[in-house]
Amino acid sequence: MGKKDKKEKEEKKSKDKKGKDKGKGKKEDEAPPVQQPPPSPGRPQASGSAANIPPPVPPKNGSSVQAAPPADGEKATLSSINMMDEKHNYDVTFALSDGKTINAHSYVLQYRCQKLYDAYMKKKPKGRSRKPVNVDMKDNMNPESFRVIVQFLYADNIDFPSFSVASVLSIVFASHQLELERLARLGEEHLRGSLNLDMVFSLLKGAHELGEARIKAFCMDYAHKNMKDFIKRKDDARSLGVELFQEVVSLSLEEYKEPPPDTTPVPPNSLHEDFGKLFASTKQGDTTDAFVNINGEKICFHRAVLSAHTKPFANAISSAKDDDMSEALHVGPNHPPMEPEAFRSVLKFVYFGSTDISPVLACDCAPFAKRFEAFELQRITESVIAHNISGNNVLPILRVAYLPENMDRPEMASLRAHCLMFLTQNVAGVNLDPLMELDIRISVDILRAWQKTVM
Repeated sequence: MGKKDKKEKEEKKSKDKKGKDKGKGKKEDEAPPVQQPPPSPGRPQASGSAANIPPPVPPKNGSSVQAAPPADGEKATLSSINMMDEKHNYDVTFALSDGKTINAHSYVLQYRCQKLYDAYMKKKPKGRSRKPVNVDMKDNMNPESFRVIVQFLYADNIDFPSFSVASVLSIVFASHQLELERLARLGEEHLRGSLNLDMVFSLLKGAHELGEARIKAFCMDYAHKNMKDFIKRKDDARSLGVELFQEVVSLSLEEYKEPPPDTTPVPPNSLHEDFGKLFASTKQGDTTDAFVNINGEKICFHRAVLSAHTKPFANAISSAKDDDMSEALHVGPNHPPMEPEAFRSVLKFVYFGSTDISPVLACDCAPFAKRFEAFELQRITESVIAHNISGNNVLPILRVAYLPENMDRPEMASLRAHCLMFLTQNVAGVNLDPLMELDIRISVDILRAWQKTVM
């Protein structure tokens, strides 16, 4: 065997050995892990209970542990996103020129688009009626643009790159008609950022015809800056028409100077703020169509908002015989007690994503959220409880954890153990007087937990 053949044989053995080592520990027929598709952007996906994981050991100095605020991606998905598909509780129907209709809610329009709300009020009959009001938009609104506008009002999540240049221009024009400055500016900035020689002619002509001054201005600037290439496109230049073409030609006689940057800020997203105002308006009950009565307190809300949050909410609300949802939502006198402020905390989360919930109220919110499959709210409230036990709230939390309906819940068993551990380590800083009014089992279990620490 020659040196060359010997060397090739040794190299082949080395490769075979590496291949065996690489596959060591794996089954030959083991398939690669399957990539799971990302969750849809609608409702939060169901997940396991956060409280099933044992909570951290409480500190010995008696102070409470503050949970880190949830990141934006972990916050509750606003029910408003799903309200666009809500089929039963709308009170406005917009008729479009393509023969189709779009359903909406007047109380959303009131805080999101004053122009459309005014159009609704002009058609609304006197008195209070549940019958939807028909508003004709056939003559003054492009159907595609109007659908985008309604989506913006409910979700503010418009994907402009998915639309043609002509469609974006039409959306901007319609937004200005309805005084939706944020949507108009988002569309303008998208067009500015994607401007090129292939699109500038049609965009410039369209902006000129619609009177969209800001878009026309940055198109003219682009033409001036790229004049040599611009005038080479003779057929496209002719499409501008004589008047507009002359405007462009007049620019060629001037030396190009970079214009000052447009520093006008895009209006911020006000979706959470607007739905917060909508929630605040429920105190008056002028536009609400549902309520619960808890311990003598009447709490009003909008059926569509809660129904859009989860399917169990929608099923419960549709089963109610009238506007009183107390029995349907299991908060009436025949159901486990729930504090009125705890129910308001649920509504605040559903309306505008508020996660400002105290540990004591969270004890009521967590099982309620679990019952109606509001999994993100359940996760947040259980995390609030587990990470915020202190000397001031440990006994109120135990009161809830020892309620008969909570005794068999695994997460509540974990919470009880957590609180008892806290008490044994911080008993000197806890006022024990309330124990005289609480379930006797709480006192007994505290003594047993203390006994274990001294044995």
